[in-house]
Amino acid sequence: MTMGFEASGMCLDQGGEGFRAVISEGSGYLQRHPRTKLAADIHLMMGDAYADIVALADGGGYDLSESEKYVAEAPSARLKAIDEYRLSIRGTGLDTSSASRAWTSAWSLLAGIAHRGTRFYCVYD
Repeated sequence: MTMGFEASGMCLDQGGEGFRAVISEGSGYLQRHPRTKLAADIHLMMGDAYADIVALADGGGYDLSESEKYVAEAPSARLKAIDEYRLSIRGTGLDTSSASRAWTSAWSLLAGIAHRGTRFYCVYD
């Protein structure tokens, strides 16, 4: 999950959109295992995955023209990212550094500041 379910090394597994797999697999896992000790980490990764959509809509991808593809879903993704970060902080199991990063990421999104980079977006040249 930390690699966006990308094992090919050439962005072939998820078509470059590993963030979608992280969201899908993470939410499915949490539904099947609601009391898992990994919940805080999974919520943090899902927050990063939703934040990728916001960043891509804001021109954070490989090609600026790509942003159009994500603009419509960015407002919803922003709210979901904030919620996932909140859940990760509220849960138990995050180390101090990860909790601080989650808080900073949530604050930035609340302030309308998109991430400049992505975590689960993959481009292979």
